[in-house]
Amino acid sequence: MGELAAADLSRHRQGTLETPSPDRTIPMHFAIHCLDVADRSVRQAHYPEHRAYLASSPIKILVAGPILDEDGETPIGSVLIVEAEDIEAARAFAKNDPFAVHGAWERIQVWPFKKSVDNR
Repeated sequence: MGELAAADLSRHRQGTLETPSPDRTIPMHFAIHCLDVADRSVRQAHYPEHRAYLASSPIKILVAGPILDEDGETPIGSVLIVEAEDIEAARAFAKNDPFAVHGAWERIQVWPFKKSVDNR
């Protein structure tokens, strides 16, 4: 048994392990995948506003960055892994991003995400 699991088991036995109340929502992770419109100038025009939106995000952003063209330099979309109360909150977050509001993204998809490997 891992060190953390053993510690949790010990606290559980002592009655000191906090368990979420039934009315408390446990945040989930979501993958947000967005593809840009062909006109790259739309993304460029709203990039500062997009960055400001991410910096003041109402939900926790775990990882975010551009999807690049095969040249390894040209942004063609975005991927974000976020923590939100539910999928509707993640969708609303994506919908309110300046890239979405101003039409830089032609396609936005949001899926529940379960991390199985993290080699950081």
